Amino acid sequence: MLATGNAMAGRSLHVGLNFVDPAHYCGWGGELAACEADARAMAELARHHGFAPDVLLRSEATRAAVLDRLARAAQEARPGDIFMVTYAGHGGRIADWSGDEPDDLDETWCLFDSQLIDDEIFTCLNRFAAGVRIVMISDSCHSGTVFRGKLPARRPDAGGPVRTRAMPSTIADQTYARNQGHYRAIEGNLFAREWKSVNNELAFPVSAAVVHLSGCMDHQFSHDGPVHGHFTETLLGVWDDGRFAGSYDDLHREILKRIQLDQSPQLTRFGGVYPDFDRQRAFTV
Repeated sequence: MLATGNAMAGRSLHVGLNFVDPAHYCGWGGELAACEADARAMAELARHHGFAPDVLLRSEATRAAVLDRLARAAQEARPGDIFMVTYAGHGGRIADWSGDEPDDLDETWCLFDSQLIDDEIFTCLNRFAAGVRIVMISDSCHSGTVFRGKLPARRPDAGGPVRTRAMPSTIADQTYARNQGHYRAIEGNLFAREWKSVNNELAFPVSAAVVHLSGCMDHQFSHDGPVHGHFTETLLGVWDDGRFAGSYDDLHREILKRIQLDQSPQLTRFGGVYPDFDRQRAFTV
């Protein structure tokens, strides 16, 4: 569980789901192999480097639980602290209700009992104070801008088919249709309570300095594997049990060199200015 008070400068949350609740997803369980192992591995990396990690797996990884952990972290973090959140699981896409997406689609994390929409993730991030550092890592399909059913590929070293971490489009459509009121209420409440209109454009102020590493671009698929997802496995290989001494930009560049499948991991920075964060060794508390 997350510690209380200000004793720890570094805290982290690691979410991994090898399946979801078919009751919400129209009978689809979304079975995967390596997401929970990804969450555990990233929690161990975090612990080794001075973070206090919290892990949510399978049926524990509900909307309410993830939102609660993010809200608590935002409330407790102080300038100079660092918070890391990692997600491994299916990525989804739903119709964009608010009109802020050029492709008319919102990206999502498929949590156990419901999707978490990119607008919600962004709203959670803008509750962190200026001077807080945030690292977000998303090993899921369509994850390039998740802060706001393809044929399986073959993995060169495995010799067999690999699942992608994407909710099939038919299931995505059915899930949205069945739960449209649920998702529209979420977006409507966000618009009414959190978002501001400036010169007729939506503004999403984030004061904390955020680095987001994604497993792929919005239109791409992140691949699952027998032990780890391809992106997480590559990240861990580059990190090399802490022997890698570079920044997040260096880490991203090395991951791009080593990634073998048809996915292009992205690094995005947004929010407040924190020059030291840009230059720091990755995962520095």
